[in-house]
Amino acid sequence: MVSVSDFTKYFKDGIWIITGQETIPCPICGGTLAVRGTCKRKLRKESDDTMALRLRVLQCKDCNKTHRELPEGIVPYKRHD
Repeated sequence: MVSVSDFTKYFKDGIWIITGQETIPCPICGGTLAVRGTCKRKLRKESDDTMALRLRVLQCKDCNKTHRELPEGIVPYKRHD
């Protein structure tokens, strides 16, 4: 998981689409990350409402590891805000 602080988000078809605006190196080897695709993630809010997110999947060109781009404020591996 890669946390981004500078991102754009917009709402389309009931899903918040998150796109990072900054260039982040691979957290494992420091290599260049390229966009590989997207994935869906659900986030449960305090009011028991769920919010669907579409996150970019990034792959390192050097070590081939994949990472999800998470907006700042969302805790990795947790489904609650």
